[in-house]
Amino acid sequence: MLKKLLRETVLLSALLMIMLPGFVRGQGSANVPLRAHVNMYPASGYNDCWGYTAPDGREYALLGVRTGTSIIDITDTNNPTEVTFISGNSSSWRDIKTYQHYAYVVNESGGGMQIIDLSGLPGSAALAATYSGFNTSHNIYIDVPNAMLYAEGSFQEPVRALSLANPLAPVQVSYFGIECHDVYARNNIVYVSEGGSGSLGVFNLTNAAAPSLVVRIPVPASGYVHNAWLSDDGKYLMSTEETTGKTIKLWDIQNLNNAFIADSYLAPGGLAHNTHVKGDYAYISHYVDGLRIVDVSDPNNIFEAGYYDTYPQPGNGYNGAWGAFPFFNSGKVLISDMQTGLYVVYFDGAAMQDPDIAVIPLFHNYGDVQTCATASKTFQVINTGTANLEVAAAVTIGPNADEFSVTGGGAPFTVPPAQSHDLVVTFAPTASGTKMATLSIFSNDPDENPYEVGLAGNAIGEAEILGDVDENFLANSTDGLIVLSYDAGLPIPQPILDRINAGIGDVDASGATNSTDALIILSFDAGLTVPFPVGQPFCP
Repeated sequence: MLKKLLRETVLLSALLMIMLPGFVRGQGSANVPLRAHVNMYPASGYNDCWGYTAPDGREYALLGVRTGTSIIDITDTNNPTEVTFISGNSSSWRDIKTYQHYAYVVNESGGGMQIIDLSGLPGSAALAATYSGFNTSHNIYIDVPNAMLYAEGSFQEPVRALSLANPLAPVQVSYFGIECHDVYARNNIVYVSEGGSGSLGVFNLTNAAAPSLVVRIPVPASGYVHNAWLSDDGKYLMSTEETTGKTIKLWDIQNLNNAFIADSYLAPGGLAHNTHVKGDYAYISHYVDGLRIVDVSDPNNIFEAGYYDTYPQPGNGYNGAWGAFPFFNSGKVLISDMQTGLYVVYFDGAAMQDPDIAVIPLFHNYGDVQTCATASKTFQVINTGTANLEVAAAVTIGPNADEFSVTGGGAPFTVPPAQSHDLVVTFAPTASGTKMATLSIFSNDPDENPYEVGLAGNAIGEAEILGDVDENFLANSTDGLIVLSYDAGLPIPQPILDRINAGIGDVDASGATNSTDALIILSFDAGLTVPFPVGQPFCP
């Protein structure tokens, strides 16, 4: 019902816009709000984009620029920040994919394949290696679970299959197929968009050293067969043809030997570039039509569910949206526009099936906790949404973050809708005073990422070693004494009692000097090494 209403709303909006005086193609957006726009290299121009989520949950856009790769932190869409720029050969074409904490970058002008180490983020990223087994490549794809990278050469070359068993030193294991423009792979099955040959080649690389053709699917009245992407359930394949007037086709491939077109789509500008499928939607970079989002939940009746136009000027052709990336757990979607850079958007239609994080309590004060002791609190992470909540990281930040830590139920974890997950956070102060920190929870909630919980506590009873003295507080005697100060009225700190019970020394708390401080005196045989550092907090 919701999807039917969404479809009717989009169609009505489009009809009203067409009826308006002076309407031109590609105005505004529908169901796709803008969250950030970055245009740092307007004189250079842009090409493709990809996304990367770091182990701490922070999200990055990897943006292809004519002169290199821009790595942009988009975790906070109110403040997108370029972390670094990795220079490369000047090229109108640049393609980027990730494996583990590496980004692999190719281009059409030479220099081999750059391998960028992302493990230093959020502080930095650096070029770690360059693969020189080929000089140029137009597109690459990585079958992550199988550690295989597939590289297309220069339009009319076959496909190279490279093992990433050593991510910094890829090894070519085979070279297969005919003309190739782009490639997609899953579970060792490779789908090749065969460009001017007008077909989709499907290959089995279970034995990567000996690829075998499964089937070649001819595209009827084909244009230039440009790219293809598999549905989540593997039953459908969506393909694009980079030829004006040629539709985006959704193929039913449940029987590969009898694949057929279930339905098709084309935006008003008439020229599609790349498609990516996630869940019930295809996210299409559609040149002058910007990003187009198509509902494919009913493969026999697909329809446009939303769009964001990055190129509102009149006209058509090879301008506007080059690439898209819809795979962040947070729901962010990237668009790379050839003229105006990076756009970060959300799709409101997908929000019908979004997680929604809540945490109880939202703030906790641990109260008075004795130095060297601990206090714990259990927080409930609740999913009030309609899709799984994927929590990638839960960390403490702030001025006293090192005295608060997650000690139970730590990330990563998944919370189904209407369920909860317990996180235990422990306060373990090491010095006296008021302490504050923030528990930051990184998840795929599209609206609150990170979700922040306030933490506070008051550390008391710090024991400090004053010195090694005798019973007359003289330095030279047959017996040594260690004097520690702590707040009066408190129990003797447990770490001191533990040492006394172990026979290390005896204790006398009678040496109180005033109403706010007391002394604990431990006696030791003279000449022994003092087991506690003088002048430092006593926290063994």
